[in-house]
Amino acid sequence: MPNNDRLVWDRLPIALACAGLLAGSYAETHIAAPRWLLPSLVVAAVASVFWWSFTDSIAVGDLRPYLLIQGAPLVLIPLWQWIARLPSADRIAFSIAILLYVFAKAFELNDHAVFDALGFLSGHTIKHLLAVAAAAVLVASFVRRANTDAHSANFSPISAASGHTKARLKSQH
Repeated sequence: MPNNDRLVWDRLPIALACAGLLAGSYAETHIAAPRWLLPSLVVAAVASVFWWSFTDSIAVGDLRPYLLIQGAPLVLIPLWQWIARLPSADRIAFSIAILLYVFAKAFELNDHAVFDALGFLSGHTIKHLLAVAAAAVLVASFVRRANTDAHSANFSPISAASGHTKARLKSQH
């Protein structure tokens, strides 16, 4: 079970992953993404963790910016996917990932109780396992879509997936 000094290094990758997921999903669901979006979100993610660390050192422990970075993808990405009319398989995969992540947060909040009940595994450890499962669901969805798009368009997987999404978005406007 991590202490607050180690939590900086636990929270930083989570915040960066949320920022990257948000930027990537924005780029996928909008015709043009501003070049400054990803760098800005990365700075905000890092700042949110160090803000918490600083406020924790003065006995306040303000998690609000960090929680915003974590919560924004859970709300904005499904909204953007719905507006952009992404295929239902993509939206279902993201819904499953959200559900896994919500379970992960529940285990994190009950860290000590889970450890006391199991005696060998903490809620924090289970949180990481569930977060990996959520990421695996998203990666599997991306691979499935890239392979499907590449097969139907006879392009490389990466250019086909990007081109298919951008073409669909342009045709909607």
